[in-house]
Amino acid sequence: MGCFGDRSGSSVPQVASYVGSGACEKCHEQAVARFAGSDHDLAMQPANEHTVLGNFDDATFEQGDVRTRFFRRGSEFWVETAGPTGDIDSFRVAYTFGYDPLQQYLIEFPAGRYQCLTVVWDVKEKRWYSLYPDSPPRPGEWLHWTGTAANWNGMCAECHSTRLEKNYDLETRSYATTWTEIDVSCEACHGPASLHVDWARRVYTTGRRPSGLGDDAAHGLLVSAPASRSQNGQLTMCGPCHARRALLTDLVPGEGADPLDVFVPALLEEGLYFADGQIQDEVYVYSSFLQSLMYRRGVRCSDCHDPHSTKLRAEGNALCLRCHDPLKFDQPSHHHHKMELDGRQSDASLCVRCHMPERTYMGIDLRADHSLRVPRPDLSIELGTPNACAQTGCHSDRTPEWLDAEFRKRHPAALQPHYGSAFAAARANQADAGAELVELALQDSVSDIVHATALSLLEHFPETDGAARVIERGLSHTGPLVRLAAASEARLLGEKGLFLLRPLLADSIRAVRIATARTLVESLGPGVLASVDATERRAFEELETATRYSADLADGAFNWANLCATLGRPAEAETGYRTSIDSDPDFPPARVNYALFLHAQGRVEDAERQLRSVTERAPGFSEAWFDLGLLLGEQGRGDEARIALENVKRGAPAFARAQYNLAVLHQRAGNLSKALDCWTEALSATPDDADLLFVAARTAEDAGDLEKARAWTERGLRQRPGDTHGLAIQSRLSKR
Repeated sequence: MGCFGDRSGSSVPQVASYVGSGACEKCHEQAVARFAGSDHDLAMQPANEHTVLGNFDDATFEQGDVRTRFFRRGSEFWVETAGPTGDIDSFRVAYTFGYDPLQQYLIEFPAGRYQCLTVVWDVKEKRWYSLYPDSPPRPGEWLHWTGTAANWNGMCAECHSTRLEKNYDLETRSYATTWTEIDVSCEACHGPASLHVDWARRVYTTGRRPSGLGDDAAHGLLVSAPASRSQNGQLTMCGPCHARRALLTDLVPGEGADPLDVFVPALLEEGLYFADGQIQDEVYVYSSFLQSLMYRRGVRCSDCHDPHSTKLRAEGNALCLRCHDPLKFDQPSHHHHKMELDGRQSDASLCVRCHMPERTYMGIDLRADHSLRVPRPDLSIELGTPNACAQTGCHSDRTPEWLDAEFRKRHPAALQPHYGSAFAAARANQADAGAELVELALQDSVSDIVHATALSLLEHFPETDGAARVIERGLSHTGPLVRLAAASEARLLGEKGLFLLRPLLADSIRAVRIATARTLVESLGPGVLASVDATERRAFEELETATRYSADLADGAFNWANLCATLGRPAEAETGYRTSIDSDPDFPPARVNYALFLHAQGRVEDAERQLRSVTERAPGFSEAWFDLGLLLGEQGRGDEARIALENVKRGAPAFARAQYNLAVLHQRAGNLSKALDCWTEALSATPDDADLLFVAARTAEDAGDLEKARAWTERGLRQRPGDTHGLAIQSRLSKR
């Protein structure tokens, strides 16, 4: 809520309250008219004759062994389908969700939950279809319509309603969710308007402006007009709902001066984005736009989109030509395609076809990539990424090599080195990837989100020369996203890094403070809280609040459990782990960390049960096999431990720690030949690990393979000259 000075000049603050969009209509007729029927206006509505678009006249949809029937009971709309246990039941539709190009339907469940049906209505084709046509989720799975992925309260509500308060209770796993309006109304963006309405009434009544509410407060609105006109102000307003992100709290308009006061956006992560930053999974707009040159030049959301109607400000190339020179860009000399085809402008000449290629989500929903990039057929060859020339359908019959050759003829200057090469190398765990990431992070020309992604990937290459330097450099970067990434990876700096990190507990941006607190508490344990002052302590309080806020989701509960375990609060940690597992039984990290937690509590049988559950549900998850192998080895169950670690070896041959432990088990069993094989594979993954080299050399010495023993010893001493263990092995070998 926002506080403003009293109109009479009194120092007593006034708190704005929500009054509903009806209070805006009389004075803002044009804005209200544009808003009516917009995506925001129809984002969510009570289910009735006027809002339901789907066919509920006893229509059916069959998928696998489940038959879903849509029917009516009087004025109500009902669905008959498989419920949470798999039994067929009937469910009343409470709300519609969206209206174009598809419409979903919300069902009310106990404990305050609303669930979103995944059989949805295609508005254009007037048909029912499934969001998961190839592999329909089963009851109990995360993606099933009764599962967490389809839960409105945690996954959808905050961006389809006004002043939503999620109100999730972790202990009872229930919601008491509230909202002021069920759609995205005026106050969803402009904030609670009671003070503004009061001001307007006084102006209307007296004919003069009352004192006390200056222009900087937009006459009582939390989100002021000047702030919303700035790029950062608009991104703070629009970003939370148009980003793949993690919210830090309930959405409150005007909550912070920067988007990262409200949410943490996804970086250019594998699975979400292609290596070159193009959209892959459903990531919306924000992180794509941050990659663009237009963002770096100060372009705002409202430069292209009318915020009230949500429509484009102009159609076709006219939108882009509001800023770009038509004599240079709206010409065949630039795009090398015909301007007209069959008497109308050709699709190939449209700016968006080349610079904003679309991908389809939710089966039929086309969404444009907002990174506004130049097509790069050469990267398709190098990295396997899409390119607009083929993706739009214009040249889908041509090979990447043909497209690359043609593009090089026409736009040779566009073929600059691209950060996608470094990201692809890191995803493939290539030996030189760390050096490429360091070089990328040193380039001032890259966008902050690319810089931050490079820093985050260095977690997998901690020994790279220069890695510590760019992490340290990132801690003082002007971009909050870069500081956040650097703070998250500061443990790579050792004790020095933790010392350098501490000032960021008082950073101006909430997400940076939270990331700093998380790194410090995970590195130093709860004892760090005893050494901080009141200002710094706020960051740890924000960490707890933000982490618990998302505890209704599987990964959120997992993060909350890990934090509670670190802080020495075992009861809360166990609640978090169990909530995460119940929310998504097939989320392996939750079961693995729960097993480690149980093991630390001395509950070894329970720990083994959780690990074996992971190996059954996700046999390719090597971490579970590894931890199971260690647990069994501790109990003296060597044969079982070796089987578990062999599974790691099959699934992740570069998992050096698994090879190390497997070698030790083989050695204990007297099988030195197999132990040597394991050491060889471990050292192929980490060839410069001195500790491994010396232990492996000792095994080779015992096995009588003196050639390997000498070679590994020499390599270890090159890495760590003067090491007493290495010198002792070298001395013994010199006498043989």
